[in-house]
Amino acid sequence: MKIIINGYVGPKITGIGRTLIETIKEISRQSPDIEMVVYTNYDNSELINNMFRDNVKIKTYHISRKKSIKNLLFNSLIFPFLSLKERADIVYIPNFTLIIFKFKPTIVVIHDMIEFKIKDKFSKIKMFYRHIAVPRMAKLSEHIIAVSENSKNDIIDICKVDESKISVIYNGVANDFQLKKKEPPKLNYDYLLYVGTVDYPGKNLYNSILAFEIYIKESNSDVKFVICGIPGKGFEKVNGLINNSNYRDHIKYLGYVKDKDLFNYYEYAKGFVFISYYEGFGLPVIEAMKFGIPVITSNRSSLPEIAGDAAIICDPDNIDEICSAYKKILEDSNIRTKLINKGYSNLKRFSWEKTASQTIEILEKWAD
Repeated sequence: MKIIINGYVGPKITGIGRTLIETIKEISRQSPDIEMVVYTNYDNSELINNMFRDNVKIKTYHISRKKSIKNLLFNSLIFPFLSLKERADIVYIPNFTLIIFKFKPTIVVIHDMIEFKIKDKFSKIKMFYRHIAVPRMAKLSEHIIAVSENSKNDIIDICKVDESKISVIYNGVANDFQLKKKEPPKLNYDYLLYVGTVDYPGKNLYNSILAFEIYIKESNSDVKFVICGIPGKGFEKVNGLINNSNYRDHIKYLGYVKDKDLFNYYEYAKGFVFISYYEGFGLPVIEAMKFGIPVITSNRSSLPEIAGDAAIICDPDNIDEICSAYKKILEDSNIRTKLINKGYSNLKRFSWEKTASQTIEILEKWAD
């Protein structure tokens, strides 16, 4: 079987890009007879420089991954013809793409329906594009992979597709998503950690910071709040809150962080904060559990499904509830230990081995 894969994952490697890389790696390991051809941008170094097996071929096209309109045109108008050129048996599209036409059976991954759930999540142009592209992906694909039951239900409700057309395949967390050799901490203070897009209101970092300010005021603690992630829509709102905070010295925005530094920040964090309004899966939640960090997350969308009983679950609009969660994980060692142990147990539900094997079954079923 020969699979052609659309490897456009956006300007930076985030959850979708990491999911694609790990899925490709594991499919190639489990099924060395499957040939995979991945088309990606010439500047997608994470894909190009990855050490894939011989049955994975990375082919680049001369469009920067930062050029959204050019990528849209390439993926919608040129990529379908590449499936003919490559004589592929099946097309695999792991990111949001406008399908105008296709020549081969097509399997798509729809990670979430956030543009239908969170007002002003993206720019007006991107929101308009997503409102067209996502339902069309759902309609024209042979089969849809959703990353959670919550996403599946949203796809059924919004895109009006039959339940039988959707399979839920959870993401995993790689064994090497941690420090191979324990290194000294890069940050010389205690901190809570947030990893994700810095936007407003989607990830709810704004309320998370407000609750943190209350905690610092009441506890007079020296703990910091460390934020790692690229700016998203509404970044200026969050950045303004940080810059004007009476506790500005306690809040550290580090921007986009490469894996080596990120792993170190995970390793030494006192707690992980991810109290988002909406997630298709919420990969950082299980990444944090992999490092043995107590997690605070939201009671919305897929997050209770993914976190299970291994996190403190909060109403993202309840500042006092979030503040109380900070107090529990920073000041109660019994709660910390309990959450860490439950996190390790929860991780048994998620692995890239499972993700890949279930994906292979679907690809083989629909291959031309």
